Amino acid sequence: MIQFVNLMEPTQLDPNDEKMDMYWESNEFILEPIEEGRRYQCLISENNVAFSTKKERSKKGLIDDKVPEIIENLKTIIPQNSLLDGYLTTGNYNETLRILESKTETSLELQKKHHLKFIIMDVIYWNNEQLAHPFFDRRKIVEKIKNTMKNKTILEKCAEKMK
Repeated sequence: MIQFVNLMEPTQLDPNDEKMDMYWESNEFILEPIEEGRRYQCLISENNVAFSTKKERSKKGLIDDKVPEIIENLKTIIPQNSLLDGYLTTGNYNETLRILESKTETSLELQKKHHLKFIIMDVIYWNNEQLAHPFFDRRKIVEKIKNTMKNKTILEKCAEKMK
């Protein structure tokens, strides 16, 4: 059974840091922009979709009832027994926090004005398989998921492309 995992926290770099060139030129670092939102893992199991942060592990289901539309979309696109890493965001950090930290009714009302989305950054498990592939191979899967979501392609076609 797949469970949430402890992931390394991203490190924010100062663009004025004298070592920035070293980071860009090194194969040991992956630099990418982060989203203004909150980082979550999303676990798609046989009968459930759940979100969790490192700090919220002990409080299962803390935001699950606040993101029903995202959960339904993920159920149709992502195979069961998958674990994703990403950000819940509206594009504005304060709006995102208001939605995620409000009571469910308020959260759902706020989402009518501020579109909340889950931006997938990495795939840790896919269809019950742990992806220990290099990051850039896993990133190709993320891109396929994004394209599938944009094109509303059927799950079977998506799963076939992932193989």
